[in-house]
Amino acid sequence: MTPVEVTENAAVYRHFIVDKWDIYIGKNDKQNDELTVCFGRPSDIWMHVASHAGSHVVIRRENETAWPPQSILETAASLAAWFSKARNASLVKVHVTEIRFVQKLKNAPAGEVHIRKFKTLRVKPLSPQIIFPVNG
Repeated sequence: MTPVEVTENAAVYRHFIVDKWDIYIGKNDKQNDELTVCFGRPSDIWMHVASHAGSHVVIRRENETAWPPQSILETAASLAAWFSKARNASLVKVHVTEIRFVQKLKNAPAGEVHIRKFKTLRVKPLSPQIIFPVNG
């Protein structure tokens, strides 16, 4: 897979662009909350590794447009797996849903959410350096 552009904004979230799809990744529990609750829009795609601590991942999606292609979902899920406590596993389950189905419960700790209506992808954790090799 060849990305159109790869960027990372250290001041905010990790940010990658793959085939014109913006992928945002939280760096800590507080950023996960901000990314999911404040930054994300209802139609954006949300991901998190199942049963492990890790980063929330958001794929920016315009209202009522088609979901990203499977290759984009798998790339984002591999990044979610990499930025989690499951990084060293051979295959990792990653929950995927629209942000409209992600809920921050009252008094829940930072980074903790409840999700409904999701599907699960099984992916290999891959570092950004593997997904986006630097040429030259």
